[in-house]
Amino acid sequence: MSSSLWKLKDYKNTCKDLFTIPENVYDFIPQNKSPVYKPTEKGIEDIFTKDKGLKKIVKQYEKRSEQVELAKRIIKAFINDKILISEAGTGTGKTFAYLVPAIVWSKFFNERILISTYTKNLEEQLFYKDIKSIAEGLNLRFKATLLKGRNNYLCLKRWEEMFTQNLVALNEDEKKSLLSLIVWQGITKTGDISENSGFWLRKNTRLWSKLSCDTIECEKSECPYFEECYLTKVRKEAMESNIVVINHSLLLSDLIAKQKILGGYSRLIIDEVHNLEKAATDFLGTTINSWQVANLLDRLYSKNKGILLLIKNSLSFLNKNKSVITQDEINGAIETVTETKNLFKMICRIIKDNVKKSAFTGKVRLKGDNHLYVALNPLNSELYSNAQRIINLLEKFMNYAENSKITGKKITENLKQIHNEFLQTIEGIHNILSCEEETNCCWVETYSESENVRFLSAPIVVSSILKEKLFQNLQSAVLLSATVLVENSFDYFKERIGLSEMENTTEFASDSSFDFSKQTLVIIPSFVANPQQSEFFFDVTDIIRKIILATRKGTLILFTSYNLLNRVYRQLVNSMQNDNIMMLAQGISGSRYNITKEFKEVKDSILLGTYSFWEGFDVPGEALETLFITKLPFPSPKEPIIEAKEEFITALGMDPFEKLYIPEAIIKLRQGFGRLIRKKDDRGIIVILDNRLVKKRYGRKFLNSLPTKAVVTYSEEELLEVVKRFWSE
Repeated sequence: MSSSLWKLKDYKNTCKDLFTIPENVYDFIPQNKSPVYKPTEKGIEDIFTKDKGLKKIVKQYEKRSEQVELAKRIIKAFINDKILISEAGTGTGKTFAYLVPAIVWSKFFNERILISTYTKNLEEQLFYKDIKSIAEGLNLRFKATLLKGRNNYLCLKRWEEMFTQNLVALNEDEKKSLLSLIVWQGITKTGDISENSGFWLRKNTRLWSKLSCDTIECEKSECPYFEECYLTKVRKEAMESNIVVINHSLLLSDLIAKQKILGGYSRLIIDEVHNLEKAATDFLGTTINSWQVANLLDRLYSKNKGILLLIKNSLSFLNKNKSVITQDEINGAIETVTETKNLFKMICRIIKDNVKKSAFTGKVRLKGDNHLYVALNPLNSELYSNAQRIINLLEKFMNYAENSKITGKKITENLKQIHNEFLQTIEGIHNILSCEEETNCCWVETYSESENVRFLSAPIVVSSILKEKLFQNLQSAVLLSATVLVENSFDYFKERIGLSEMENTTEFASDSSFDFSKQTLVIIPSFVANPQQSEFFFDVTDIIRKIILATRKGTLILFTSYNLLNRVYRQLVNSMQNDNIMMLAQGISGSRYNITKEFKEVKDSILLGTYSFWEGFDVPGEALETLFITKLPFPSPKEPIIEAKEEFITALGMDPFEKLYIPEAIIKLRQGFGRLIRKKDDRGIIVILDNRLVKKRYGRKFLNSLPTKAVVTYSEEELLEVVKRFWSE
């Protein structure tokens, strides 16, 4: 394949009509002189209430007192250098409520403001829709950038090397997947892989890892493609922008890098902040895939290729120049790599066998007293010892290569890259399998459909990290979510993210723009069996079937496990089909995107979903009028990080059920509740099929956190009558 093929200029003309390629920089220059908007409570209120404000921007805009009050609270937090924590539910208009003050403040003081989100949907809504509407509507000279983590962007140097050097290393599936990248690379303006819907990233993680921007291999200004680099260009634009839209992962990555990625900033808005603790737990830990280790070992030596073979072939020339490395050392290193490959395969096989036998979740925590830790401990020591011998040899040759002009620059560069990557990976594997850090939780996970094994560690508590590295360094911040209150208090949330002891915080719970008492009927059938009883499954399926047939409404059924979801689906699908009702199920009927689309399009259909449907699922109107919540969504104690948190809380002399399980379940229940009412004219019923709400003392905590009172029914006849009465009103 020609080395010039990677440029693919012809593809631009061939495919330009087939793709809509977005920009990641928005730079609006108004034709007329920009007005000056004052960053005061009165100035912000005027934008929301005067005819020249949002009424001009948004068609059919209606003033919402909740939105205006939230916007005023935000500008007040900026003025007084406060950290505002706010709950603002669906219908409040919170995105405009924080974008307007942020844009006005940024323009008036010429100060960058960062906005962080958790989901891609909100990230794209802000950048491609809302920011543009406000800037153009207010006629402001304005610049915004959408910035992502480096591994989202294509590296042009690695792209060229793929076709000039590395194509032979790809398997057949990867070569097929590369075709969609060839077309896309010819026309992309951003190099952001998320643009390419034809490239399945999850399936092609290994391929993308060979092409994306990489910290270790990056040559920065010495790279021949530095001026064209997608990542370099977008980071430069971000430094010159009024607003920078990022996600929580990049925000956390920048904390570790000490603001070397995002640059200095003092004001931050975090939307979807209820996911900040989870994002921090995931990101501030370590994740290593078995394929990464295998790939590294192959780069050292595999079937007559690799860096060790290059060194060996160079020795005949180098020995004439009194090389400090002998043939025996190289042969020994090659033998050690082969032994290490076999040893690592044995470790992965033991993990897969152990997980298959003992872990329904596909995950096993590593700690000193469990069988897997004991089995892996001697193998971990041997793996680390082998790796150290390889690393020592690489360092020995690297020092010689750097101090001589004999070896080629390419070999020297490859040595540095593979040494750094191998050292980092082996240290990570060793630390995870040793699990000596008491503040970390370590575990392994694997799934039957995949050969890959993942080695993971995560901090058990992230509050002190967030406090010290993030919040204490900010002048002011705005933290927003639709669900952070537990029993009408912010205390649990503040404790989890490190704000409970900070004095410059202020709180605001926005009133809802919905009248839940009129729009929603919440029902708890107390006669249903306890979720731990075998009769529970039959009670649940019977109630679901009878309500669906009695009402014929679009229905979402939320589950806490695939096990119950699959059983309910199998029990009901045939009878629903016989009544011409379409039933869709996560993991059975297609991708999340496809079943959501079909659910919206087919009248009175039914959708069964697990945790990914408890939030971020937005289906307004008649498409969704009935919501079933099968069980209270307590975290699973079998999840390694949850088990570790439970142990941590117990060690402090507190009750983990009260301090962890109940508040987490309340927040998740409120998120599930929020799927039903999305607009002011929506109506619907919510049936919570878990009688622990009324039969356990802690049930009152859940009921107190719901936005409307629940009706308890004591028989099937009463339940159906209550439902019928609601829909007849």
